[in-house]
Amino acid sequence: MHVIVNKADLELDGEKEVEGASLAEKVYEFGDPTEDVAKAGEEYAKNMVVLKVEGDIIIEEGVTLTSCKSAEGYGGPKGMTIYCEGTIENRGTISMTARGAKAVGENVYLWKNKDGSYEYVPKEGAAGGEEFIAYTSSKVPGKKGSDGTLRQTGGGGSGALRIDEDQNYGGASARR
Repeated sequence: MHVIVNKADLELDGEKEVEGASLAEKVYEFGDPTEDVAKAGEEYAKNMVVLKVEGDIIIEEGVTLTSCKSAEGYGGPKGMTIYCEGTIENRGTISMTARGAKAVGENVYLWKNKDGSYEYVPKEGAAGGEEFIAYTSSKVPGKKGSDGTLRQTGGGGSGALRIDEDQNYGGASARR
């Protein structure tokens, strides 16, 4: 985990440099792109970035707060948490678009607790909506995926299907 601590109010105006962040075109990227992100297919993201502000956060209009990213396009850290002891006044944007960590085939560990256990998102999500069999000309709604349990993401739906005279339409498959 990479913790960036600001011991006062933090004003992001798009002009002032801020310790722990790089600034380009009014975008503040928090974290260290050499340490916190995945490396060219060789290793996964190692750290979650935590921005702790012991005061207020003010994000001015036209300014973006986000996490760092890999220059090679492999995503960002294993997540970002903003812990603000004061208030957040957001006139700009807080964005995590295209900052996902490369963590294929692994649990994504987010936070180490004081007792040594971890908060995490498991690699396996819940089951998606099951395939179904349709025998008549009809409209068939999609099937809901399973709810996630024990931190799993929820399973996706199967998609809907319309069967009309031997023609299948929609996002699921059917057998006659």
